Amino acid sequence: MYTIAGGGRYVQLLGRVSVHDNGQTLNIPRGKPRHLLAYLALHGRTQHPRERLAALLWPDAPLSRGRRLLSDALYRLRQVLGEQWLHVGRGAVGLNLGSDFRLDVWEFEQSIRQGTRESLERAVSLYRGDLLADIEADWALAPRVALRESYLDALEILARLAEEAYDTGRALGLYRQLSQADLLRESSYRGIMRILAKENRFTEALEIYESLKALLARELDAPPEAATRRLAQALQDERDLLAFRHQMGVSLPDRLPFVGRQAARATATRAIELALGGHGGVLLVEGEAGMGKTRFLETIRESATWRGAIVVEQRIGEYPASSPLGPLEQVLSAVLGASKTIPVADLLSPETLAALAIIHPAWRARAPLAQLPAAQARLRFHHALSEFLALVSDFAPLVLIFDDMHRAEPSLWEALSALTPSLRHRRLLLILGHRPDETPPTGWSHLRRWEGEARLRVARLEPLSLAEMEALLPEHVPASAQEVRAITGGNPFFIQEYLLGHDDDEPAHQLTIAGRAANLPAEQRAALEAAAVLGDRFSFALWRDLLQFSNHRLAQIGTALIARVLLHLDDEGYHFVHDLVQEAVYKRIPEERRRLLHARAAELLAGEDDRSQLRLLALHLDRSGQAERAADVYIRAGRYEIEQLAFPEADFALSRGLELAPEQHDPTRIKALLDLAYVCQVIGNRERQRRSVDEALALARELDDEDLVFRAMLARGDWAIHAGHHDDAARQLQDALALAEARGHDSERLEVQQLLGDLYLRMGRVEAARTSLQQALVLARLAGDRRHEGRALDGLAWSMIQLGQDQDMALEMLHQALAALRESGDALGEARTLLNLFSVYENIGAWDRMETMADEVLAAQKRAHYWLGESIAHQSLGMAAYALGDFDLAWSHAQAAREGFEAVGEQAGVIIATDALGLIAQARSQSTEAERYFRSALHKAEAMDAAVFVAYAKQDLAFLLHGQGRNREATSMLREAIDQWRECGDALNELKCEALLGLALFAQGEEAESKALARRGWHRFRQDDVSGDEKQRWLWTLALLWKTLEGEEQWGSLVTAAYAELQRLARGIADDTARERFFHAVPLNGAIVAARDELAGVERRREVLLARAEAPLGRPLREEERVRVTWTVSAPEDESIADKAARRRFVLTRLLREAATYHAAPTDHDLAAALGVSRRTILRDMAELAQTGIAIPTRRRASATAPARG
Repeated sequence: MYTIAGGGRYVQLLGRVSVHDNGQTLNIPRGKPRHLLAYLALHGRTQHPRERLAALLWPDAPLSRGRRLLSDALYRLRQVLGEQWLHVGRGAVGLNLGSDFRLDVWEFEQSIRQGTRESLERAVSLYRGDLLADIEADWALAPRVALRESYLDALEILARLAEEAYDTGRALGLYRQLSQADLLRESSYRGIMRILAKENRFTEALEIYESLKALLARELDAPPEAATRRLAQALQDERDLLAFRHQMGVSLPDRLPFVGRQAARATATRAIELALGGHGGVLLVEGEAGMGKTRFLETIRESATWRGAIVVEQRIGEYPASSPLGPLEQVLSAVLGASKTIPVADLLSPETLAALAIIHPAWRARAPLAQLPAAQARLRFHHALSEFLALVSDFAPLVLIFDDMHRAEPSLWEALSALTPSLRHRRLLLILGHRPDETPPTGWSHLRRWEGEARLRVARLEPLSLAEMEALLPEHVPASAQEVRAITGGNPFFIQEYLLGHDDDEPAHQLTIAGRAANLPAEQRAALEAAAVLGDRFSFALWRDLLQFSNHRLAQIGTALIARVLLHLDDEGYHFVHDLVQEAVYKRIPEERRRLLHARAAELLAGEDDRSQLRLLALHLDRSGQAERAADVYIRAGRYEIEQLAFPEADFALSRGLELAPEQHDPTRIKALLDLAYVCQVIGNRERQRRSVDEALALARELDDEDLVFRAMLARGDWAIHAGHHDDAARQLQDALALAEARGHDSERLEVQQLLGDLYLRMGRVEAARTSLQQALVLARLAGDRRHEGRALDGLAWSMIQLGQDQDMALEMLHQALAALRESGDALGEARTLLNLFSVYENIGAWDRMETMADEVLAAQKRAHYWLGESIAHQSLGMAAYALGDFDLAWSHAQAAREGFEAVGEQAGVIIATDALGLIAQARSQSTEAERYFRSALHKAEAMDAAVFVAYAKQDLAFLLHGQGRNREATSMLREAIDQWRECGDALNELKCEALLGLALFAQGEEAESKALARRGWHRFRQDDVSGDEKQRWLWTLALLWKTLEGEEQWGSLVTAAYAELQRLARGIADDTARERFFHAVPLNGAIVAARDELAGVERRREVLLARAEAPLGRPLREEERVRVTWTVSAPEDESIADKAARRRFVLTRLLREAATYHAAPTDHDLAAALGVSRRTILRDMAELAQTGIAIPTRRRASATAPARG
C-alpha cells in the first residue's frame, strides 16, 4: 500500500475520502460538506460558479435555498480546514492549490501515463479502492469507472510483465488480484490458467476454467470467450499428452523452460518500445541452430502484444512457398485480419491496391496498372507494400516477425529492404530470426547495408551459462550442469535431446535424434520419414495421401510422434519440433525410399493443377530423379515467377530447368533461353544474359525459325545496349530491321526503328536518331498506334533539342506526344515525356513554367508508379526554385528527391540531391550544414567511383571553403576537379575551377600561377566559345580574380558579360515575381547586379515627395499631408522585358505598389515625371492595365497643387 510521506496538504479520493494537513488527518464532516470538498478536489484546477455547485449538490432545492446550503457547507469546511485551503469568492469557489497541495488521483493518473513498470507499481499501490467509495453521487460515476479501468489495466500489464519474466509467483498473485477486482474479466482467468499450466498444474488450471464457466452462466447466461475456450482445450490436450507420455515412459515436457537471455531481451524490448513510439527499425535475432531463436521470438511476440501492437509472425519454410513472396502474402492477410477496423481499401488508392495484387489477388480488379519495365514494376510493388504497412501502423503499432530468414529467397529480402528507409518514422518493427552461418550472401548484403545505415539492432543468442543451465535442468538429472554443458555446448536444443535420451536406470548419455527415430516402431518410423520428405511443415491430408493411411490410423501415429517430442501440432498443421530433427531424419532415409517418396509427393501435387505449387512440384520431381519432367516444370515455374516479379528465383528455376533438359534443339529451349536472358537483364547479370542470347540466336538460326531469330536479335541488341556496346547493338538491330523488312512485318519494323532511334540518341548520333524516329512515326501513324506515335514524337523532340534546333517546335512536338500517349493510356510514356518537357524548360531557363507544371508532372509520375521519375522531377524542381531564389521551396524538393532516390536505390541520384542540398544550405548562409552535405556527397561519389560526381562535389565544396578563407583545403580539391573536368571535356566547369583556384592561390601568396590562370580564363572569354549551366558564375569568379590582380579593364568587361548572361536567362522567365526573385534573392545574381550598377553609374532609386493617401482633395496640401517615398525607377528585371510599353507598365505597377507601402497616393504627373513620359502615356497605360483587371489607385490630377519634387 502506498503510504503518505512528507508534509503539506494531501487529499485521498481513491477509496474513502481522507484529508491530511502536515501529517495530521482532518475529520471532514460527513454529508454535503464532504461531497463538496471531494468535488472541488477532483476538479481542483478550476474555479466553480456558486450556482453550478448549488445545482449539483442540491438539485431538488430552489436556487436561493441551494446557495444558502452551499454557504453553510463552505462554513463548516472552513471550520475544519482553515482559511488556506479554500478560495471563496462572491461568484465562484475553488481550492487554493499551491505547491504544497497533492491529490492521489492526480498522482495515480500521472503514474499511469508514464507507463513504466515502476510507475505502474506505484499506481496500483495508490489505488486504495474505487474513487469516492463512501460517496454516492451521479457526478462521481464516470470518473470512478475510468479510474477503475486504468487500475485494472495496470494490474494486467504488471501481471503480463511478471509472466514474461517467468516470475510465476508474482504473476499468479497479480492475476488473482485482478480476477477478484473484476469477477468477469476473462483475461485474468486465462492468465491464472497459463501460469498454473507452466507449473504443470493442469488439473487446477482446468478447475479455474470450470468455475469461470459456471460464473458466466450464472451472471451473464453466456459461455466463456473463444480465446478462453481454446486455451482450456489446449490445456486439456496437454494434460492428456502428459498422461500418454507417462505411459510411454517419456517424462520430459516437449519444451524446456525459457531461461536467461537478459541482454538479448533488453535489446528486443528497447526496439519494441522505440517502434511503439514512432521510431521503427529492424531487429535481427541471430544464433546457431538449436540456440532457441524461435522460442525467443515467442517471448518477443508476447511482449509486443500486451503493449498493444498488432503482431504477425511468419516462418520461412525449408521448401519453397507458393511464390517467393508467399511469406508476404501470409503477412498481408494476417494484418488485414488483425486490423478489420481500419478501412484499408478506402484509404489506399485503387492503383496501390492493384499493385498489391501480386500478394493479394482479390485486389487485382481495383484499377488497371500501367505497363512498366520489370525494375519499375518491382518498385511499384515495393512502394505499394510500404504504403499499406505505413497506413496500418498509423492506426496501431505493427510488429512483423520473420523467423528462419536464412531460408528466405532474394525477392523477400529485396521487399523487406525496400521497407527499411521509412521505418525510422513509423510505428513499424521488422524482427528477423536467422542463423548467421546459413544466411546466403544476398541476405548478408542487405544486413550489412542496414547496419551501415543505423537501421539494424542485433540480439545475439549465445550458449547458456552455467547459472542458466542450473536453472534449466530438472532435479532428477544426476549429471551436473557443468557436465551437461560440456556435452551439449550450452545449446538448448542439444540439452533437450540429452534429457530425452537420459535413462534413470543407466549412466547419463546422449541419445541422438536419428537414434530416437531408429528406435520407433516400423510404422511410426515410416510415417516420420514421409513427413521429413514433405518438409519441416506439412498438412495432415498430404501426409495421409502420401502414406495411404486412414485418418484414424495416421492420427494415432501422429499422437505417438508428438508424445516422443518429434512432431508438434498447431492451428496450421503438423511440423517437426525443430528443423534439425527433420534434417536428421531425412538424411537417414535410404536413397531409393527417399526417391520413391518424392515421386509420390510429386504425383499428388501434379494432380492439383495449381501454378503456385510449380516450384514445389519441380523440387520433388528433381529429387525423385525425373530430370526431364522436372526441367519442364522448372521452366514453367520460372515464367510464373517472372509474373510475380520474383526475378532472382526465376533465374534459378529457368537455369535449373535448362540444366536438366535434354540437349535438344527445339523452340521450347530457345524460348526458355530468351526468358532467362530477360531475367538476367533485370537482375544485372550481363555475362549470363549474353551467353543465353547467343545460344538462343544460334539455335534459332539452326532451326531457321524467323520469328525466334527476330526475337533473339532484339534480345542481343538489348544486351548490347545495357552492356554499353552501342555499335554492336546498332548492328544487331539493323540486322533485325533487315529481317523485318524482308518478312514485310510493319509491326516489327516499327519496334526496331523505335529501338534504333532511342539507341542513336544515347550514342549522340542525333541525325541517325531523327531518321529512325521519323520512320517509326510514319509506321505508327499508318498502324494507328498512338502509343508508338507518342514515343516517336518524344524522341524526335529530344533530337531537335540536342541539335540546337527550333525549341518552340520541339515543345510543340512534346505536347503532341503527350496527347498521343494519354490517348493510348501509356502512363509511363506520359510521365517520361513530361520529364523531357521539364528538361527543355530547364535548359531554356523557364524555371517559373516548371513551378507552374509541378503538380501535373508529379501527379503523372505517381499515376505511373514511376518513383524514379518522381525523384527526378523533385530534383529538377529543387534546382529551378534554387535558380529563382526560393530556397525554402528548393530545400523541400531536394529533400524529397534524396529520399526518393534512396527508396529506389538510385545512388547517383542520392549524390546529386545531396550536393544540391549543400548548394541550397550555402545560399541560406548555413555554412556548417552546406559543408556536411558536400562532404556526404563526396564520400558517396568516391564510394561509387563516380568521377564526375566527385568533381562536382569537390568543386562545390571548394567554393564554400574559399568563402570561409580555407584556401589551402580548397586548392587541393580544385586541382583534382580540374583534372577530371579536363578528362571528360567539360570546358565550363574546368574554367570555373581554374578561376576559383586563381583566387585561392593569390590568397596564399602564389601570385604567378594565379596570374597565369587569369590570363587563360581571359583568353577563353575573348574567344567567346564557352556555354553551359551557370556561365555567370564563371564570369563573376574570373572577374573577381582580375579585380584582385587590379585588372580594371578585364573586371569591367567580365562584370558586363556576367550581367548580360543574367539578362539572357531572365528573358526565359515569364512570371514577373519569379523574375524579380531571380535578380534579388540569389546572392550571386545580386552581387553581379550591384557591381554592374557601380561600373555603369546606374541609380535605381529616387526619393520623391507624395501626397498621403488620406489627404483631402480640393485644397493645397499642408506639409504634414505629404510623405517621402523611395521609388525604384529602374530594376534589372525591367531590362529583360523586350517590349517597351510592357516594360513601362511593369515599372508603373511597381511604383504604385511601393507608394502604397508608404500610404501615399501619386498623381498622374508624379508617375509621368518618374518614368520620363507624358501624362497621356500614363493614362493610356492605366487604361491598358485596367483591362487586364489591375486596379490603379492614383490621386486625381485636379487635386494636386504641385508636381512631385525629387
